[in-house]
Amino acid sequence: MEVYEINGPYFFGIATKFEEIMARLGDRPKVRIIRMRKVPFIDSTGIHNLTSLCEMSQKEKITIVLSGVNEKVHKVLENRASMSCWAKKISVRT
Repeated sequence: MEVYEINGPYFFGIATKFEEIMARLGDRPKVRIIRMRKVPFIDSTGIHNLTSLCEMSQKEKITIVLSGVNEKVHKVLENRASMSCWAKKISVRT
């Protein structure tokens, strides 16, 4: 299991850097938890990168869990067509 925490808005610059880090990792855990309790905002690039990570992980049989997602970010993710990739894998903070 791997756990990562994102602090602050998840937008273009941070999203791209996070995707690069994930691509460089050679290990393949069974579960990768992305803690997002301190992410107040996510833009389209962040959504795209999270979706790419989810799709790549599904191919590699890695379960991705988004943890502590605030309601605003959850609604943004929920309104995207790619939400099926995250179904039942988001822990929402209320």
